[in-house]
Amino acid sequence: MTADVAGNRSVIFGCTTMWQAINVNQGAAVIFRDCTIGDGRLGLVFNQGFNNSLTELRGNYFVANSTAITAINVNIFTFATFSGNVFRAKWGIGPFVLPLLPPHGANEPIYGMQLTGVAGTIGTSGTQNAFYQFTSAILANSSNFTVNNCRFADNRDPGWGGWGGGVGIWAINSTLTIQNLFSNAASCEFIGNRRAVRSENTIGLTIKNAHFQQQAVVDIEVISSINPCNIDISNNIIDIAVPTERSIFVERSGQGGLIHTRVQSNIVTFPSPALGTFLTGDRRIMEFQARAGALDQAVIANNQITCSYGNGNQTNAFARTIDGIWIQGLADGYQVSGNIIIYTNPNAMPNADVVSVAIGMVTNNGINNILGPNNTITSQLFINQPVPLRESWLRCGLHIVGSVNAIVCKNDVDGTRHGYHFDLNCANIEFGRNKIRNADLGLTAWRQFPNNHDYRMNEWIPSAPYNSRSAESLTPPPPPTIYRWRVDGTQPGHLPPTPPPTAPANWFNNAPNGGVTGTPVCDAVLPPPGGFGEPPTGSIAQKFLNGEYGGLTNPAIAWDFERTLLGQMIRFPSSFSGNTTAEQYYNSKVNSAVWQFAKAERMLHDAIAVSTPNQQSLDQLSAYNKVLADSLGVIEQWEGADTLTINLIWQAIKTNLLGQISSNQAQVAALNNTLRARHLTNLENVRTYINNLPVSSDLEANYRTVLTLTVKQHMGESWTNQDSTDLRAVANLCPETYGEAVVIARGMLPAPESYSFGREGNDTACGQLRSDGVMPSTKETAMIIWPNPADDMLTIGFERPFSGTLEIINSSGAVVRSLGMNETVRENIPTDILVNGIYFLRVSAPGQAIQTQKFSVLH
Repeated sequence: MTADVAGNRSVIFGCTTMWQAINVNQGAAVIFRDCTIGDGRLGLVFNQGFNNSLTELRGNYFVANSTAITAINVNIFTFATFSGNVFRAKWGIGPFVLPLLPPHGANEPIYGMQLTGVAGTIGTSGTQNAFYQFTSAILANSSNFTVNNCRFADNRDPGWGGWGGGVGIWAINSTLTIQNLFSNAASCEFIGNRRAVRSENTIGLTIKNAHFQQQAVVDIEVISSINPCNIDISNNIIDIAVPTERSIFVERSGQGGLIHTRVQSNIVTFPSPALGTFLTGDRRIMEFQARAGALDQAVIANNQITCSYGNGNQTNAFARTIDGIWIQGLADGYQVSGNIIIYTNPNAMPNADVVSVAIGMVTNNGINNILGPNNTITSQLFINQPVPLRESWLRCGLHIVGSVNAIVCKNDVDGTRHGYHFDLNCANIEFGRNKIRNADLGLTAWRQFPNNHDYRMNEWIPSAPYNSRSAESLTPPPPPTIYRWRVDGTQPGHLPPTPPPTAPANWFNNAPNGGVTGTPVCDAVLPPPGGFGEPPTGSIAQKFLNGEYGGLTNPAIAWDFERTLLGQMIRFPSSFSGNTTAEQYYNSKVNSAVWQFAKAERMLHDAIAVSTPNQQSLDQLSAYNKVLADSLGVIEQWEGADTLTINLIWQAIKTNLLGQISSNQAQVAALNNTLRARHLTNLENVRTYINNLPVSSDLEANYRTVLTLTVKQHMGESWTNQDSTDLRAVANLCPETYGEAVVIARGMLPAPESYSFGREGNDTACGQLRSDGVMPSTKETAMIIWPNPADDMLTIGFERPFSGTLEIINSSGAVVRSLGMNETVRENIPTDILVNGIYFLRVSAPGQAIQTQKFSVLH
C-alpha cells in the first residue's frame, strides 16, 4: 500500500501498523502523533517542498521497516517537532524478522533513516528520539544535516559491507553537525553500537557535547576528508566500557592546507575490566593518520584520557598496547597540547613487558609538528615485574619514531619507564623546557640518531624507586659525536644528567648556560601568554621583548597581555630589579596609555584590599562570635528542655554572652566602617584617575567603560540608563576583536542576560550562529568564569541557581579544591593560594552533563 499526502495539512493520531509508504509531497504537512509504522519496505517518504514548518513527528513507533524514513533531494528537511520517536529494526528480541516484501531482499541493510541530497535538522527539543538495532540508524549521502536530541543504541546489525555495518550515524560526502544540549544533558547519546559515528569522504564534521558508551569497534571514525574541510570533535564524554579498537579515529587524505581538525576538551575513560579479562589485540584511544599531501592544521588539545585497563594475556610475553594519542603517517601541522593523560593498572599481571605509549608520533614528514605545551602524563608503577623497580604501566610518555622533525616543548611526564623516547633517524628534534619525573630513563635515544639535536632548559626530577638515569643512548657503534644535551645548573631544579655506563663519553655537554635559550620554537611558544609557571615579571618582560611568546599577533590579545604584564610589574617591582632589559622596558612604558590602564587596575585592586592585620582582626572577631553564639545556643537548648523553672545562673550567663556578642559586633561594625570610609576615599581617587585616562582606540574606550562601572559597583552606586547602555554596547562586541573588556562586560550583566551569548565558537557577536538557532535547553545550567587569567579571585557565574559539586583540578589531574553548591548563582573562589599555572574548573550535578572550563592563575 502507498498513500500520498497532498493537502495543506493532514493529522494522523494513534494509528497502528501502517506499512509500505506514506509520501509527504510538495505543500503537504502531516502531524504524526503516537502512531505505529511498521512491517514495510518504506515508512514515511518526504519529498521536496513539503510544509516543514507545520509537520510534526511526535511519539511515534517505527518498527521492522526496511527504511523507516526516506528523503531524497529535500533542501529543507526540518520539522516543527521531531521528538519522542522510537525507531527499531525488529519486533521484540531475537533475530531480524521482516516480511521481505519485494523488492526487499533477505541480506539487505536496514535503516532508520536514509537521506540523499538533504539539508536540514533531525530532532528538536522535547523527549529524546531513539534508534535501535539498525545496520545504520541514519545513513546520509551528499547531505548537510544536524542531529539533535537523539539516542543511538545497539545498532550492531552486521548487515553487509566489508567492515560489518552497525552504525549510529553514517555520513558519506556529507557535512554532519551534532552539538546543541537538550533535556538529556547531551546533544546526542551513543550506547552499545558497533560504530557510533562514521564520516566518510568528510566535507565537514562537528560533534560536541555528546555522550558515548560501550561501542564495540569505534566511537567516532573519520575517513578520507575532502579539501576544504573542518572537523571539530570537542567537549564529548566517552566511556570505553568494552575493549573497542579506538575511541576516535581520524584519517585525512585531502590535498593542500585547508583541512582543519580540532579534537579538544573530550573526557575519555577506559576503566578497569573484571579480574582475569584480557585484551586480544592492541588499542589506540585516539588515532590520527595522514596521507601524503595533507598539509593541514590539527589541534589535539585539553583532552583528558584516563586508562586503568589491565594487562594483556598472561601467556603472552607482552601486554597488549593501549596508546593514548597516536599520530601516524605523513602528517604536518599538528599541535598536541594541554592534554591530561593518566594510566593506572590496579589489576597488573606479572611477566608482561608493557609497551604502551601516552603520546606517539610515528613516520611523520612534516616540519610543523609540536608536542606541547603543557601535556601532563602520569603513570602507575608496577611492583611485581621481572625487572624490579623499572616497569610502569606506560613504557613511554612521548614516543617519536622515524619523524623528520618534532618539537617537544614544556611537557610534564611522571612515573613512566621512559619519559621521552626518540628512535630511528629523527632528523631534527627540538626538546626544551620539559619536566622528567620519576623515570628509569628520562630520555632514550635509539638507532641511527643524527647529531643535530638540541636539548635545553629541561628539568630532571628523579625520585625513588627508579634509578637516576636521565638519558641513555642505545645507538649501535660508532656513536654520534655530540648530542648537545644542555641543562642549566644555575636554575633550581635544572640538574645535570647522570649518564649510565652505556652512554658514550661525549653524550652530554653539561656546561651551565645561564638561562640562554637554545630551542627556538620552544622558547617562542612557551610559556603561553601570561608566563604561567615561569619566574615573575622580569623574565616575562624579557621574553616578551624577545618575541618569545606565541599568540600575540591579534592586537586585542597583545594589548591585554601587555596591560596584564605591566600591572604585575607595578605590583612586584622587586621581581625585575637588577634585570636591565626589564627595567629599561618598564621605564620606557611609564605614563604610556597601556601603562596608565595597568595602573588603574592596580589602584582599583589596592583600593578595595584589606590589610593583613585588619583581615586577621575581622577573622578573629568572627570566629569568637561563633563560639559565643554556639555557647548561647547550648544554654537555650537546656532552657527549652526545662520548662518548669527559670534558672537564674543560665540567665546571667546568657546576659554575659549577649553582651560580649554585642561588643564584638560593635567592633566589627566600627572596623568595617573605617575600612568602608577608606575604600570610598580610595575609590573616589581611582574614579578620578580613570576619568582622566587617555582614550585613542576602541580597546581603551571599552576598558575604561568596564573600569568605571566596576568602581560604581564597589561604591554601591546605582548605574544610570546610560551606564547600562554603555555596558551592553561593550558586551555585544566580539571578544576576539575587542578583548577582555567584552568578557568582563558580559559577566557584569544580570542573569540570564549574561548567558545569552553563544559559547564554544558560536558567538553571535562574532558572526557565528548556531546551526539551527536552538539555544541550550532549560535544564542546562550554563557557567561563565572571569577574570581569566585570575589573580587573587576567580568568579563563577551560573545561568540559574545551581546545586552540585565544583572542583578545581591542577594540570596533573589532582583535585586541589572541592566545594558544594546549593542554589548558587555566583561564587567567588580565592586563588591567591594557588601557584601560577593552568587549572580546570569542573562542575557536576545529578542529571546534568559535567562541564569543564580551563583557566589560569597569574599572580
